[in-house]
Amino acid sequence: MLAVRAKRFDRQLVTYLTEPETEALPAACDRFTWTGQRDHTMSLLAVQTGLRVSELITLTCADIDLGRAAQVHCVGKGPRSAGPHCSRARWRC
Repeated sequence: MLAVRAKRFDRQLVTYLTEPETEALPAACDRFTWTGQRDHTMSLLAVQTGLRVSELITLTCADIDLGRAAQVHCVGKGPRSAGPHCSRARWRC
């Protein structure tokens, strides 16, 4: 049996976003429209908590608690709570 060769990449894979890129992502959203506010909020949530896109799109209002310590409860690859990283001050649109 022949061994399967690994694919060679011409360019390096992106492993993380730099700080200017993480600041530019939410800033690129048009916050004067409803969809822009939604995109801005989801971008902040993804950057602050490290949630995957599949986890973001399955969130409901019941999963978000903006009480004293903002928390987001999600189930992705195993149950986890992503709340400790949420900064309440940044949620103001």
